[in-house]
Amino acid sequence: MQRCCLEAIDEGILRSAHDVSDGGLAVALAECCISGPERPLGVRIQTHEMIRADALLFSESQSRILVSLKEENMGRLQEIAARFNVPLQTIGAVGGTRFVIRPLMQVPVEELKSIWSNGLVSRLRL
Repeated sequence: MQRCCLEAIDEGILRSAHDVSDGGLAVALAECCISGPERPLGVRIQTHEMIRADALLFSESQSRILVSLKEENMGRLQEIAARFNVPLQTIGAVGGTRFVIRPLMQVPVEELKSIWSNGLVSRLRL
């Protein structure tokens, strides 16, 4: 999986790559949304998994990487993944101003960023 991701990076087809470890998928998506070099970007994903929502969103299973790329590069990424025998799943799209995991949550990205930036201070003031 790592070699597959590195090859895609070397070919310049990925716009971003983030491990899905500490906190799981939801945390990785949120970190991607709020840590962009310019303005925060939203994301829209649709859950189709037949597992509990908490396991889907917060499972810290190994060897998962969340990537973003231009739609025109998807075929090439699929070729690379197939060659390395790496499963690949499209879960959504980047863009907009909201963090959306349908049907579970929908929050403005600016609110996520504020919570992340001010969480400790807010908690200490209680």
